[in-house]
Amino acid sequence: MSIISEVINEVEDVFEVDIRGKDRTMMNNLARKAVVNALRNNYTTIELGRNLNRKHSTICHYWQTHYRDLALDFYKNVYESARNSYKQKINMPLVTSHDLRDAVQEIKMKLSLLEEHLNHI
Repeated sequence: MSIISEVINEVEDVFEVDIRGKDRTMMNNLARKAVVNALRNNYTTIELGRNLNRKHSTICHYWQTHYRDLALDFYKNVYESARNSYKQKINMPLVTSHDLRDAVQEIKMKLSLLEEHLNHI
């Protein structure tokens, strides 16, 4: 079972929702969107869509209302639960875009120093 499936199953059990099903009730839809948005930085829209039985365009659409939906307690709780579940399953902190920028800057600096050293040899 993939990590995505494990996170989905855990959220479904805790919040008593049907994320993979075709039921479009408000709670199921909010839970589905929250899980997708919690995992969207770690998986492609195609991978998420495949695991949720949704089209890639639907997965893309879920991001459009994310910040507005965070004002809803249920959505926010599901979102945080899905992120925490994912963190526990991979056993490492999530990488932010800021972390990636810092890593790229550090690599560029080391590469520059190495090039400079090679030019002096």
